[in-house]
Amino acid sequence: MENASKALIMAAGVLVGVLILSLAVYLIVTFGSESAQLHQQVAADQLNQFNSQYLNYEGSDATIYDVVTVANMATENNINRNLGNASRNDDSTYYISVSLNGGYLEGNIEDMKKNYDSYINDDLDDMDTSANRTVDALPKYSCTVNISDKTSRVYQVIFTRL
Repeated sequence: MENASKALIMAAGVLVGVLILSLAVYLIVTFGSESAQLHQQVAADQLNQFNSQYLNYEGSDATIYDVVTVANMATENNINRNLGNASRNDDSTYYISVSLNGGYLEGNIEDMKKNYDSYINDDLDDMDTSANRTVDALPKYSCTVNISDKTSRVYQVIFTRL
């Protein structure tokens, strides 16, 4: 009788151990899936925040200063990711290209400055002199933003003069 009592105590101990291990595995799996969902949500929020920087200009009447701002953001992205011009307009990379009337604005900083100065001076020359050279008198540009189906990120911003 005494052996049977000890066997029941041992069996109960094993069952309690299995119960504790099962509970631990359940908690690990649950917390792991919650963590994965939270990580996916944070990544989606970061992607939306990144894309919104460029999508804010889509369809609006942008000035040359807006074009320069977008080109600077794109160049900063491309430099930070060590991307060269070789991946321009490839929607499978993180390279962002910005074009104005068919010419590309992102890339080498010195070339960009020359392009900006040229475009800004052209726009200032085209302004109505009676408007006292206000920003409202600057020529306007329409903006089209292309988002990659592969990366879900902006990869191309196109400005065309209205």
